[in-house]
Amino acid sequence: MKKIISLLALFLSLGAFAQNFPGEKVELLNGKTLKVLPKEESLQKYGYRDFYKDAGLKKVYEKEGTSTAYKALVNKEFKVLSYEPFTDAGRNAKFKLLIENSETGKLYFDYDPKFSHSFPFEVIGGLNFPKDFFCNKIYEKEVKESSARWYEAPVEEGIQTIISKSAGGDFFFLTINQPTGEKFQSGIVRRGLEITFANGSTISMPDEELKSSANPYGNLLVSAVVAIIAPADLKLLQESKIVSVKLNKYVSDVKNGATLQEYSKCLIGRMEATTAAAKPIAKVAKSGGLNCPEIETEKGKKEGEMHYVTPTVDGISIKKISRDGSDSYICTLKVVSQTKQSGTIAMIMFDNTKSIDAPAAKIMEGVQKAKSYEYYAMFIIDEEQMNLFKQSTVKGIMVMDQILIVKQKDKIQKLMTCLIDK
Repeated sequence: MKKIISLLALFLSLGAFAQNFPGEKVELLNGKTLKVLPKEESLQKYGYRDFYKDAGLKKVYEKEGTSTAYKALVNKEFKVLSYEPFTDAGRNAKFKLLIENSETGKLYFDYDPKFSHSFPFEVIGGLNFPKDFFCNKIYEKEVKESSARWYEAPVEEGIQTIISKSAGGDFFFLTINQPTGEKFQSGIVRRGLEITFANGSTISMPDEELKSSANPYGNLLVSAVVAIIAPADLKLLQESKIVSVKLNKYVSDVKNGATLQEYSKCLIGRMEATTAAAKPIAKVAKSGGLNCPEIETEKGKKEGEMHYVTPTVDGISIKKISRDGSDSYICTLKVVSQTKQSGTIAMIMFDNTKSIDAPAAKIMEGVQKAKSYEYYAMFIIDEEQMNLFKQSTVKGIMVMDQILIVKQKDKIQKLMTCLIDK
C-alpha cells in the first residue's frame, strides 16, 4: 500500500541549484567554505578519514587509530585554498585539497571525485552546476535485443533511480540498499518502506516486503526494489529532495538527496506522458454469477484440502490452496527474454498505480531456445494483495530485468475474481 501523507510543492529555480559534491568538477570548490558534518553516535568512534598535515598525505591529523579523532574536526569550517591532481598507489585519479581553519591551520584532504560518500562536508552556500550536469551522468544499460531499454543514474548512498522504456509503457524504479549493524539471521520476513522528503511529504509502503541478505562481514543488509507509478509520487520525487529512508525499523539520513532529485528529474523527463494521469480504480462486482471453467480444480494431498489453478494468461498464473476455511495463494510469473538475465526481482504492476513486489521470489530458468530464454518467478501472495486484482486491472509483470506488458487485462481480472471467490 502506498500513500502520500502530504504534498507541498517546493519548486527549484530553472537555472542553477545548490549542492555539495562536485564530482570531477573540483574547481567548483575553490574558494568555498566547507563544514565538516557530524556523524551518528555509533559511527563517531571511527572518526574522519583522509585529513593530513602534509602534502605527501602521510601524517594523519590528530590521529586516533587509523583516522582523525571525531572531536578534532566535527562542525569545523575550512576555506578551500587550492587543489592539485594526483594519482594514488592504486592508480586512481584524485585531488589534494588544501584547506584552512583558524584552529587547525592548513590541512590536506584526499578528495576522491568518484565517491560522494567519502566527502564529509557541507558546502556553505552550495555549488552552482550547469543545467545538464546531472542529466549527462544518466547512462543506458546495455541489454542487447531486449524489448525494453533501461536508463540508470549513478548510485547515491545506496539509492538508485532507474527507468525502463518499451512499446508497452515506461516505468520508474527505486532500488534502496541499507546496511545495518546487526548480524544477519535467515528466515525473518521484514516489511515496510518510508521515504521522507525535505518538504515534509512521505511516500509510505507499510506492506512492502523487503529482501534481507548478509554482507561480506555477516551483517544484515536490507534492500527494496519498488516501482513508483502514481503521478503524485513521480511529481514529489522531482519537486523535493529525499532526506531519509526507512526500511522496516532501520532509518538512515540521506545527505545527497538533492542529487537524487536531479537524477529523478532527468529520468522522469524521459518517460512518456502516459504516466501523467492516474487511471481510476476498476469496480468489480462479486463474482457469484461469473463462470470460469478454465480454472482447474483438484483435491489436495491433505484431507479437506482443495487446489484451484488459473491458466497462464500473459505470463500470470495463480494457485489457490484452501483448507479448513483458510486460503493461501502461490503466484507464478513467466517472461521470455532475448538475452540471458540475472537478479531476483519479481513484480506485478496494476493500472491503479499499486503493485505486488516479491523481492524474495524464487527465480527459475525455463527452456532455452535458439534465441530466447524463459524465466519463472514463484512467490506467495496474501489475501490483501489478491484483492488488488479485483480493484484494478494488471498493467504489466516483471521478472529480473524483463518486463511483459499485459494485453488480456479483463480476462486476468475475471479469472482472479473467480479464484478469490472459489
